[in-house]
Amino acid sequence: MALNKSHIARAHKIASELEAEGCSAMEAGVIISMALGIFMEGQPNSHRNLQPLAASMFEIAQKSFDALREGRNKEPGHA
Repeated sequence: MALNKSHIARAHKIASELEAEGCSAMEAGVIISMALGIFMEGQPNSHRNLQPLAASMFEIAQKSFDALREGRNKEPGHA
């Protein structure tokens, strides 16, 4: 699954809110997981098998982490 850049600002807002509230990584993960479960339960034709979604979320989290880390480690003015 490709990253949709239009969602970056929304994801950053959620992450900033969790950080500002003092959530640990574990607490933030629990909140995000609960939100996914709540969201999916309300979707038409949804079912309890969340494994494909969890795998996709993990992949996106890794890509986002790597992209942010790479961007922060680059020197300004160097591509």
